[in-house]
Amino acid sequence: MMEKTDAEQTSGHACCSGTCGAPTAGRRSFIKATGLSATLLAAGRTNVMAGPFSQADFEKIVPSDKKLGKEWIAGLYARGNPLSATGEDLKYIGMPINGICTGQVYLGGDGKLWHWNLDASRDQKNKGSGPRFLDPDVAHSPMSQGFALQVGGKAFALDRNGFENVTFTNQYPMATVDYADGACPVSVRLQAYTPFIPLNRDDSSYPVVVMRYTIGNPSDREQEVAIAGWIENFSNANSGKHAAGTKHCVYRELDGISTVECSARFDGPGGDPEKVVFADFEGGTYGDWTVEGAAFGTKPSTGPDAAGVQKLSGMQGNGLANTWTGSDELQGKLISPAFLIEKPFINFLIGGGAHPKQLTASLWVDGKIVRSATGKKSDAMQWVSWNVTAWQGKQAHFEILDASSGGWGHIDVDQIEFSNRPPAGTASNRLEKAADFGSIALGVLGDERPELGDVARR
Repeated sequence: MMEKTDAEQTSGHACCSGTCGAPTAGRRSFIKATGLSATLLAAGRTNVMAGPFSQADFEKIVPSDKKLGKEWIAGLYARGNPLSATGEDLKYIGMPINGICTGQVYLGGDGKLWHWNLDASRDQKNKGSGPRFLDPDVAHSPMSQGFALQVGGKAFALDRNGFENVTFTNQYPMATVDYADGACPVSVRLQAYTPFIPLNRDDSSYPVVVMRYTIGNPSDREQEVAIAGWIENFSNANSGKHAAGTKHCVYRELDGISTVECSARFDGPGGDPEKVVFADFEGGTYGDWTVEGAAFGTKPSTGPDAAGVQKLSGMQGNGLANTWTGSDELQGKLISPAFLIEKPFINFLIGGGAHPKQLTASLWVDGKIVRSATGKKSDAMQWVSWNVTAWQGKQAHFEILDASSGGWGHIDVDQIEFSNRPPAGTASNRLEKAADFGSIALGVLGDERPELGDVARR
């Protein structure tokens, strides 16, 4: 609650809705108007209070034993009965199974892990609006992960798709999932939990999910079974789309556990000796580029204006495309000749105003803009790196647009290169600095060496 200043109380009116039409006094004015001063309040303090009271007076109102039965009190300490769900009710189950402050992971009703909100940079807000019980989330996952059972050469996914009868039983922070199917000669029970000890923060903050599977054989025949687990390398899932990195999965044997650890790393020092310079704007002409409007002039700029108004820096060589002509009034467009995208990255320097629609350097493929960049209200030019792997083998062209005449209404572009990786020192090659950098591991407790699938050898 905010209190107005004395000046606001004397010169303005407070109104609850803006349409009430009647002024209301400030807090201090109200006290003065009612004749209640601090002195009167202090003097009358002993008279306005009821009492004094004795213990007997309170006994007449609320008995000390609250008249609560012994059975009712005992129920407060009794362990609750677990709740079970099956069928269609399974799809709405999401039991938190992550350690404290380790990201949000849910255990689904069929034993699959979902949500995986581990990256603060990603928009993973709940869908919809209004009361959540009207539109609850259902299991969804940004990555591939799960477990499967193999019996006699036949595979059964350990979820609703693999077993006809699945029952989820909740005893938070643990849960039990039972799997049974007429086509499967064995039954499976999953006990899932994360280490959680009330009042013990450290031991409850491990980023670990334990999945313990127990196989039951109700038949009188021996069954040869195996359980396999898989997990997608989720490191840098978002930031890695525009970086020259490689995902790695490494098998490690530790004390009492065998793991496959998944992560990502940047490849190479950043420079590319095989890069191709597409345009450096040296030589005094635009060459095969098409010039529209007056902003770019008839030839490349050769640096800052003579008056030194533009604080241009970071350019390479002498020439660049620069629409600062002493003012921001002029507009225009510079269009490159068509080229074949052969390398996975296009890198270039950019500066000037920040307007994603009016001041842009853009890549066009099949008549559409597929990549675009703008400046940062600075003429200190910086590298931009585009991952164009998705369009390798296609024809494209580059456009530089100045459609602004306001403040900072100019753009600077230089040194357009086709490369195998981003340039050294750019954010694109600092995978470890990204919000979605990290590692995720799939492990097996025990000393037995597991069989490794293809995912573990990548």
